[in-house]
Amino acid sequence: MKLHLTNLYGMAGDSTVILAQNAVQKIASQLGFREVGIYFYNIASDSPSEMNKRLDGIMASISIGDILVFQSPTWNGFEFDRLLFDKLKDMQVKIICFIHDVVPLMFDSNYYLMKDYLYM
Repeated sequence: MKLHLTNLYGMAGDSTVILAQNAVQKIASQLGFREVGIYFYNIASDSPSEMNKRLDGIMASISIGDILVFQSPTWNGFEFDRLLFDKLKDMQVKIICFIHDVVPLMFDSNYYLMKDYLYM
């Protein structure tokens, strides 16, 4: 059983999102966690087939029964996170959520997403 931690890429290097996730990754790597890189991008550009391939690539180093600390949010949207969680659950990966921000609470216009985030 291996330990993994997600880490976000693709935003400005001085953004608080990147700084926070990189700081957690730096500490986790000293504790034996392996990095699972997630790139920030417009997921609407992917077909369902392309999305499936992308998620398979992200999860390539993860094996059945591993532990993954998921740094949330990925800023790729709820649908991306949900699809990733579904694939991880299919592999019986134990998921721990490290929550930096709760998107539905950050902006009034996103509160409608609260049920989906709680379900995830």
